Amino acid sequence: MPGIDALKREVKTYREVAYNLYEQLEADPAQIKNLLAISMDNRQAKENPVRIQEAMFFPEVYSWHDQVVAGAELDKIDWTVPLKGYDAFVPYNKVNIGRPSSVHKLDRIVPRLPEAWMRKQVAEIMNVFRVNGLSYDGQNFFDTDHTHPASKGAYSNVTTPNWNTTSAPTFAEAAACMEEVRARFVTNLALDAEVIDGAKFQNSLVVIAHRAATWAMFEQLRVSSFVPSSTEPNIWRGGFQLLLDNKPTSGQEDYLEVVLALPGGPRPAFFVLDAEPVLDAWETNQVPNGYVAVGLTEGIFGVKAGYPQTAIQVRPT
Repeated sequence: MPGIDALKREVKTYREVAYNLYEQLEADPAQIKNLLAISMDNRQAKENPVRIQEAMFFPEVYSWHDQVVAGAELDKIDWTVPLKGYDAFVPYNKVNIGRPSSVHKLDRIVPRLPEAWMRKQVAEIMNVFRVNGLSYDGQNFFDTDHTHPASKGAYSNVTTPNWNTTSAPTFAEAAACMEEVRARFVTNLALDAEVIDGAKFQNSLVVIAHRAATWAMFEQLRVSSFVPSSTEPNIWRGGFQLLLDNKPTSGQEDYLEVVLALPGGPRPAFFVLDAEPVLDAWETNQVPNGYVAVGLTEGIFGVKAGYPQTAIQVRPT
């Protein structure tokens, strides 16, 4: 097609610009992925779906006097993450490819493409919370009757605090909610520990709010030095990170999610990257006749629910 080769050459000159604009996003997607997902690189293995296997060991030590051989309870997680291909593009009028005004449109088109790509990844990770799909134990990710591996009992990652107004908690209600969540994480994660180190919770909790009013109160809890109308120190100051989910599931706007993102620990989601997208221009029947597409193409990744022990959903009543 006359002109498309010239357009391809123009697009290529913008690649360096396109791949250096991630820091302009409203929230750093790399931070979101680090907090909420275990990232896996599938670019060499090229599996689809990607199979995740993890053996969970719970060894116990017995004295010789008991005449019992030391052993280990074990359970295997066997989970797969399907991969999908994605394009991020905008229509571009092929009739006017060669005009200077059309070429200048690339200044506006190209920088927005990485935003769309990274937002899609973040959206798929957030869908673990928004859609509440199945986790590896066969239960919904947020549920009241999960089962621990190796027959270690049942647990719930849902709490239902009683708030006077579910869409606007008070400072005291927000603080009590965090205390309940912290206690629930201890129950859900510290199965065989002899002693718990509470300091490990510091800066490892991530709160995700869905309403501006809820976010504002938890932000007050996060930054205030003192409890309101009191000289009592606020023990939750700097005690967690706070995010606002701008596209919550309808009917769940009053909910919150809290993630325990311990360094190097498990996460609520698995994120598998298979191929980075390529910036290009191409003809496509996905846009109206008479247009070509300018965008990122052939990107491949997959997301699936990870470890429900690492997140708690707050459903105020």
